[in-house]
Amino acid sequence: MRENEPRQPTETSEERAAERNHLYAEQIRLLFRFSLVGFLASLLVLLLLGAILWDDLSSSIALFMWFVVASIVTIGRYSFYKMFFRHERPSRDMPTWEAAFIVGTTLMGLCWLMLGTFLLPDTSRMVQRISVVMLLMLLTTGAVAYYAPHRYAYKIVAVLGLLPIAITLAIAGGRVHLFLSGFIILLAIVLPFVHGRIHRALTDSLSQRRIKEHLAQQLAAERGRLQEVNEALAEEMLERLKAQQSELVAAQKVRLHFERTPLAVIEWDRQHRVTAWNPAAEAIFGFSVSEALGHAMPSLL
Repeated sequence: MRENEPRQPTETSEERAAERNHLYAEQIRLLFRFSLVGFLASLLVLLLLGAILWDDLSSSIALFMWFVVASIVTIGRYSFYKMFFRHERPSRDMPTWEAAFIVGTTLMGLCWLMLGTFLLPDTSRMVQRISVVMLLMLLTTGAVAYYAPHRYAYKIVAVLGLLPIAITLAIAGGRVHLFLSGFIILLAIVLPFVHGRIHRALTDSLSQRRIKEHLAQQLAAERGRLQEVNEALAEEMLERLKAQQSELVAAQKVRLHFERTPLAVIEWDRQHRVTAWNPAAEAIFGFSVSEALGHAMPSLL
C-alpha cells in the first residue's frame, strides 16, 4: 500500500462474529418460515397414503400405529413452528430452536424410514408398493427447496428417506425394483449436492442483503449529518444576514445623525485632510462639502 493512499477500515473480530451470528439467526428464521411448506406436504402425503393403504389399516396394527405416530410428529412440528413465530426470538436462542428443529426432522425421517422398509407393501401388491415409493421420492425431492436455509438438515432427510427404501427395493430383486433402487440411490447422491448449491446461493444472498442494509444505514447516517451541516450553515448565514442588517441600520442612524445634527462634525486623516464635512460644518465655517473635502484643516479654520 502506498503511503499517501488512504487505508480502508477493517472489521474487528467482534464485528465479524456479530455478522456471523446475525447470518446464522436469519438462516434459522428462514428455515422455520420455509418449513410450513414441508408440513403441508407431509400432511398431504399422509392423506394420500391413507387412501392408498386404507385396506391395510384395519388389518395391520403396526401400520395403524405408524399413521398415528407420523400424524402426531407432523402436528407437533407444526405446533413448534407456531410457537417460534409467536414472539420475536433473539439470536442467542437460535441454537436451541435449531436443535429442536433437527430433532423433529429426524423423527419424521425415521417415520418415512419405517414406512419405506418394514411397512412397505409386499411385492404381491405392486400398485400400492410403487405408489408409496413414488410418494416418498416426491416428498424427499421437494424438500430440497424448503430445507435450503440449513446446511445439513436435508442430508438427514435424504439419508433416512431414500437410502433405506433403496436397499429394501434392491433386496427384493426384480427388474423394476432394481431400476427404482438405482434411481433412488442416484437421487440420494445428487439431491444433497443440489441442496448444497442452493444453500450457498441463499447464504450469499443473505450476506449481500446484509451488506446493502449496512450501506443503506451508512447512507442514512451520512444524509443525517449532511442535513445537520446544512441546517447549521443556514443558521449561520441567517445570523450573518441579521448582523449585516443591524450594521446597515446602525450606519444609517449614524449617517442620519451626521447630516442632521446642529453641531459641526468634521473627520480628517493623519495628514489632517478633511474626509467628512456635514451640513452644520458648512453653515458654521462657510465652506461647502466639495470645497472642504481633501483640504487641510488649518486652511479652513
